[in-house]
Amino acid sequence: MLDNRYVPADVELAVGGALEFVNDGRVDHNVIDVDGAFDSREGAVGDHKPGESWSHTFTDAGVYSIYCSLHATRNNATGEWSGMVGTITVTEAPPGQ
Repeated sequence: MLDNRYVPADVELAVGGALEFVNDGRVDHNVIDVDGAFDSREGAVGDHKPGESWSHTFTDAGVYSIYCSLHATRNNATGEWSGMVGTITVTEAPPGQ
């Protein structure tokens, strides 16, 4: 996470993979799934200050749309988020793994 953006904004990994979000910016950030699958503020002290990190292991395949509640806005007409947003695509693990 940098100032007001996820870097990279789009990530792909396999089921069982973990993704670590490191706040390399100058302001607080968080990571929230649009559909409620995870919220980085839960079980933490709140938003992540510069230098802090948060990790999540993905157990289900799918496409996860994420946003930072501090630096993204939702269009009430369309329901779409803009600003600090990203997409995480989780694919099925290869056979035998």
